[in-house]
Formats: sequence, structure tokens, C-alpha cells
Amino acid sequence: MFRKILSGFGLFALVVFLFSLPVRAETNGWVPLAVESSLDFGTHRTERLSFGVPVIGVVSLADAVFIRGRETSFLIRNRERKEVKDIPTSALNPWMFANNGSRIVYTVSDSASAGTVSLVELNPKEGIEAELLKHVYLGGKNLTAVVDGKAYAFNPEYQASGAYRQAGVKIWNKASGQAEVILRPWESKTLRREEVQDISGNLVLYKMIFESGQEELWIGDAAELTTTAVRGSWIEPDGDIEAPHFLKDGTVEFFKNFVRYTYHPATDAEAVRHEKDVLNWYRPATDSIQISGNRMAWLDPNDRLFVSEGSEVKEIGTAAGGKFLLQEARIFYASGEKGIAYDFASKISTPISFSVSDAIGEHAVGLDKAGNVWYADLSTGKSLKLGFGAFPVISDATHVYWQGVDGQAYGATISPAAQTSVMPARAIKSSLAKTVHLLKNGARYSIPDESVYFSWFSSWTSVELMSEGDILSIPSGGTALFAPGTTVKAQDSPDVFLVGKDSKLHWIPSQPVAIRVLGPNWKKGIVTVAPKMLFDYVMGDFIQTEKDAATF
Repeated sequence: MFRKILSGFGLFALVVFLFSLPVRAETNGWVPLAVESSLDFGTHRTERLSFGVPVIGVVSLADAVFIRGRETSFLIRNRERKEVKDIPTSALNPWMFANNGSRIVYTVSDSASAGTVSLVELNPKEGIEAELLKHVYLGGKNLTAVVDGKAYAFNPEYQASGAYRQAGVKIWNKASGQAEVILRPWESKTLRREEVQDISGNLVLYKMIFESGQEELWIGDAAELTTTAVRGSWIEPDGDIEAPHFLKDGTVEFFKNFVRYTYHPATDAEAVRHEKDVLNWYRPATDSIQISGNRMAWLDPNDRLFVSEGSEVKEIGTAAGGKFLLQEARIFYASGEKGIAYDFASKISTPISFSVSDAIGEHAVGLDKAGNVWYADLSTGKSLKLGFGAFPVISDATHVYWQGVDGQAYGATISPAAQTSVMPARAIKSSLAKTVHLLKNGARYSIPDESVYFSWFSSWTSVELMSEGDILSIPSGGTALFAPGTTVKAQDSPDVFLVGKDSKLHWIPSQPVAIRVLGPNWKKGIVTVAPKMLFDYVMGDFIQTEKDAATF
């Protein structure tokens, strides 16, 4: 009888599945990842990927992952790739990405009109470019575009004088429909190069570099078409200005000759020097500074890690090897042979078994001291060793990418059982009784048999002895169900289900879906049970994608 119920449900679900699939006339350039070789470890599947070009790096910008070649890049999502040829290096620069409000914005030259460009923004989820402005005349090769809402600034190069190339700043004027020049390089008797850094409303922050090597920060006003030097930011040719950017209140924050400065145009006569906030001079500035929202993190010469937020500065710890990752709500850094996550709101530090290089939500990836690539679910403490290489990044809870020692790109797909976030559980029993209980979420659940027990625990050594009175004092939750991520089927029925985090049964409608979600060895580990064991479960939505398996 139960077989008929399951088979009937499977037929109904299959009909729904076929009629609910989205109709796509074209793929917008997205194609499946090309796989040269694959290994299935049960908990995850690791693949050596082929992109047809030499891979020079793997880049993560928020939720977007790019595999970079020398002349082209590939945007990655859900084991698919899309080639994107027009993205300049500046658009993938982490500083510029942060200053652009976590937006991937750049210009594309108009082949029909010299010196004219279109300003576009890439949607990393769809891989589609949206035109923000069309046919903008800049009169030169554009270097960088910065945005703040609908305020836009450009940075075109104009002319060369030996190795020195002049560049200016243009601000988009909505009223005139043109990019307006603030300072006119061709009218100056002194050669100079203006490099745009950040934009906040009508204000544009840029660095002035003179032919003789001196540098100075300037602020341009798009509304008034005026510009003013940031007093106290001038440096001689042997110095440098690093990571200049606006804070939310309009303050400019930057490093000058390895010391942190701040400057508010309305209240400061000149830039304020913060003597104790010193930048590491042994490492490149790009490795020593990170910006996220209103926070900036940096390393001092001893690799001590500091974070500024407005006027406040906090020492976080010492970053071993100078490794750290700043995100909006937290910061990760290497400590000894492991790592630490520090939460800004709770001020709590949590140890991690490796140094984190990228994280999304409660899922993180990184390297240990030996160069092994690791994945961890921070909510459960589960971790997996995926391979060996460099630059590991995570595109979602399911997929990880990195560059191998052979220079090729590698990817790993985490199995539902390994990526499922479940509350920590314990196995308990009384010395006076045979029943083993599952203790989770403050309740006890009687474990019906070994198949359910071993979906939660790897051996009987996990069982803890408690007094009968202590066990009875814990509220009963009924019978324990299979752990999330377990694949089950009833005897004499072909239908296979995945147990979700919601404890529901989610039907896997076909072998291609099973292979895509669970890997080529998907049949391994299926628990076959008597039909009556599944009566305690509620039927959930059926599974179509790996994301479904991680979400349900």
C-alpha cells in the first residue's frame, strides 16, 4: 500500500515538475563548466575545470566569483560560466569595488566614435550589463569610473609626455547631459595626472600626481564645478597616499607616508594626523588595507590588525602572515596555524580551524598553513578539506573555487549532508534502559533504530550515560527522524528522498537531478527502510537544483 502511495506521489510530482520548469529560449551566454576530471568524496565532489585559456587568478567580490584569464574573465554561478570580455582590471579592484558601494561599474568604448564611452553596471547574478549612461564623450581613454547612486565620475587620460601621462576628472552633469571637466589639464602650465578615488553625492575625491612626483588629494564639487585641495595631504616624490575614501559623514580617510589621516571639509582646516595609526611598510598597501562600508582595516609593521569606524579605532589582534578578511559585520584573521572570526556587534571572537579567505553567510573557505583548501559551516562547526592550492573563494553555500598548484582552476560542490546546518546534537541513554535518545533543541527524541542513529553520529562512542531521572526531566519530542542531508527510500519503491533541514522528505525526481545534486555516486549511502518508518514525515517540495538541497 505504501509503495502505491509513494509511486502515486512520484507520478504526481513528476507531472508538476515537467510543467513547472522555466522555459528559456536562450541562456544569455551561460554554459555549464567544462570539467577535465572529477573525484567524488561523498561529502563533496572536486573537479579540475577547463576554461580554454590560462588562468591567472580567482577573484571574489561579495557574491560574485570571477575566474580571470589574461585577456578575458569568466563569471561563475551554480556550476555555470559566462565569458565577460569588457571588464577592466580597475572594476575588479577590491578598493574600487568597496568605494563604488559594492557595484561592478566600468566603461565600454564606443567603436563608432573616438573618445566616447557607455557607462555600464554588471549584474553578477545574471551576468547582464545594464547601461547607466550612453554615448558619454570623454575625449580620452577612460581609466576608472566611480559611482554613488546616480552620481558618476570618470577618469580619462589625455596626452603623454615621456613616461608621464596626463589624466583628468570629469563629472556627469544630468542637466546638460554631459561629462563636465573640473580642472582643465591642457590649460595648466604644470603637467599633472588626476586619479579619481571615490565619490559621495556631488563630491569627488581624487589624487593629483604632478610630473615631478609630488601628490596631493583634491575634492571636486559636481554641482558647483569647483575643486579644493585637501590641506595637509601634500607629499614629496618619495612618499605616497594610499586608500583615500569617503566615510558616511563626508570625512576623508587615507594613509599618507604610512600614517592614517582624516579630513572633514566642514570642520577641519587641514588633514588630522593620527600618530599611533601606522601602516605596514613591509607589505604592499593592497595586502595591508581593506575597506568595507564605513570600516577600514589595516596591518601595522608588526602585523597587528586594526579597524577604524569613523573616529573610533580598535585593535583586533595579530594577523599571522598578514592574512585577514574584512566584511561588513565581521573580520577574519589568521592566528597561529588557525583562524579567528571577530563579530563587531557582539565583540565575540570565534576560533576556526583555518585562515579564512572568503565567506558568505555562515559558510567560509580558506587555507591552512600547509596550503590545503578548507570549507566550513560556521553555524555547526563542520569542516571539509577540499584540495590544495591558492585563492579559495565561495560563490554560495554549495560551491567553492580555487587555483591549483598546476595553475588550473578547481571547483568543489559540497554535498547536502555536509552543508546542511543543524543544531548540535547529543546521544544520551540511561544505564538502566536500552533506548538511546537524541538530545537537540532542549528536547529528547527516542531513536528507533541504528539507521537513524548513524545518520546523526559516526560511532556508538558518542553515547553519553545519564541518570534515568535526568533523562525523564528533559521534555520528550517524540521519535527521532533521520538527520538532514540523509537520502532515504522505502523498500520495494524506486522513489528516493532527501531529508531537509525542515525534517521533510524532498523527492529527487530523476537520475540527472540526483547526479547534479549528489554527485555521480549518489546511490551510495541511500538508507532503505520499511515503508511504515516514513509515515512520520511530511512531504516537502521536490528538488530541482543544488540550491534547493541546501535550502530545504
